[in-house]
Amino acid sequence: MFQEVGEYVGAIGRLFDSEQLGVKLSSNERAPIEQEYTRERAGAFDEKV
Repeated sequence: MFQEVGEYVGAIGRLFDSEQLGVKLSSNERAPIEQEYTRERAGAFDEKV
């Protein structure tokens, strides 16, 4: 993903500089997790245990 430490630091800096970018990336990452881990699925798992 990042070849150099400076690239990593620069990417983190862009997140701090752009609230819009942070919101976009977090919502893009949150959506699949919310679809996969619903309350219903968690409840079904608890019932198995």
